[in-house]
Amino acid sequence: MLLILMSANLNLFIDSMNGFINTLEQIADGNLAVEVFKWSENDQIAPVAQKVIKSLTELVRNARQTSLQSHRRIKINR
Repeated sequence: MLLILMSANLNLFIDSMNGFINTLEQIADGNLAVEVFKWSENDQIAPVAQKVIKSLTELVRNARQTSLQSHRRIKINR
């Protein structure tokens, strides 16, 4: 019985890791709109992934703003 329970828990862990890997692949492909959910109160990975998404989103936003500002300056100076 214990072996069956351990096997079921291991399968659940593998399934959750596969889902998380899929989410990381989406982020790597540039999809910053993905949602990462905590699996439990002890989950330390999901909050870090959420922080990465937030940081990357801010980085992209800042890069866009800088690009637009540079483009406007070039246009004005012509």
